[in-house]
Amino acid sequence: MTFDIRDAAPGDAKACGFVHYHAWIETYTGLISDVYLASLSPAKSARRFAEKKCRDMVVLTADGRAVGFAVYGKTRDGDLPETFGDIHAIYILREYQKLGQGRKLLEAAIDRLRRQGMTIFPSGSWRTTRPPSPFTRSAAFAMTARPRSSS
Repeated sequence: MTFDIRDAAPGDAKACGFVHYHAWIETYTGLISDVYLASLSPAKSARRFAEKKCRDMVVLTADGRAVGFAVYGKTRDGDLPETFGDIHAIYILREYQKLGQGRKLLEAAIDRLRRQGMTIFPSGSWRTTRPPSPFTRSAAFAMTARPRSSS
């Protein structure tokens, strides 16, 4: 199997929508409302990516097929300057997880942020009150992440 990571293009919206939808179903079934999960679809996800023209995304392919992606950009943390960047999301289909590709996808997204002159800060979904996952720990975010306030 050959993996590749590249910048996403507008034509990737459908494939990223497929990955987004299936990663949600694989990850969150049994953890969040079945009603909410039933409201999702690959087409809805694809429309969202198409509206944004797949900007600020990198795509992971396996033998030419999209199997994951990362979304990056300016931090959404209002307490930080606009020069701070963040990884907003990483999705990889379950069968392609634990193969080292998540780290490579993360590194590619961080590289794109650095090329834009951003300071990297783990805000958004990386900040949590839960203990960091093995992936998050291995990505070295656990040392700088701060818990979200409960207020």
